[in-house]
Amino acid sequence: MKAIVVMSAVTSFLIRSGDWSYDNLDEWPETCLNGTTQSPINLEKASATRRNFSEIVFNNFYNVNVTLQNTGHTVQVTISEDDQNTLSPNITGGVFGTNYYFLDNLHFHWNSEHTIDGYRYPLEGHFLLYNHSYGNITNALNYIHGFAVISVMYEIEDSCTYNSFEDITETIDDISKNVSVSVRLRNKISIHSLLPTTTNKVFVYNGSLTTPDCNEGALWVVLEEPSCIKQSQYEKLSGIYSDRDALVEQNTRPLQDLYGREILYSGTAAMKKKFVRL
Repeated sequence: MKAIVVMSAVTSFLIRSGDWSYDNLDEWPETCLNGTTQSPINLEKASATRRNFSEIVFNNFYNVNVTLQNTGHTVQVTISEDDQNTLSPNITGGVFGTNYYFLDNLHFHWNSEHTIDGYRYPLEGHFLLYNHSYGNITNALNYIHGFAVISVMYEIEDSCTYNSFEDITETIDDISKNVSVSVRLRNKISIHSLLPTTTNKVFVYNGSLTTPDCNEGALWVVLEEPSCIKQSQYEKLSGIYSDRDALVEQNTRPLQDLYGREILYSGTAAMKKKFVRL
């Protein structure tokens, strides 16, 4: 897949680079150090409160224009400005009820930040969304549940069938050692292919962003069933360099204290993910 190099700023939310490090966690901002609803956490099914949420509906997750950027800490896939409108990828239903949450970007952590019953996956994707009532992610970060994160775990499987990791990793070389360049894929990708086969088994809790400024008020929805990525794709994705010219060997924040928070779990009979193309 061909890509277009764009020497311009990305207008959506961008994980801050340069002024923090996973090697100096004690120097992160105040909220990161002393917040009481911080993420990530370990998710235990046995102790979670059972709920029966309706099915999450994923709208317009097909054929999306995206831009890739190496933030210095991760690979970020941002929805291009021309797709940031009423036909943007968005979700509703489930724990979100009748509210519509629009996808701003997705990015990845290796290894996974959350653990499920103590198990840590090799890769975790964060789909960062904002409540459409607030207009954009910057405004939404100021409100409780103004923003949400859908988390997807990935196992490494060479038998993994086609998904958009193929399109993304084909372009990684253009950004792997350059944190100042945005690369727009010439062709659209299908974000739905990065989700697992079923999306009805979920953990839900109140948390935060896992990187500075660690904004609290996030509604977290962690899908229990993992998706997959090929070994070669994983190596490409996790092979980026920081702005200090060092390989980003891991970008995983340690597990945070639960501080008595309730974790909800909803899991019904298996059903396929539901997508709507408008």
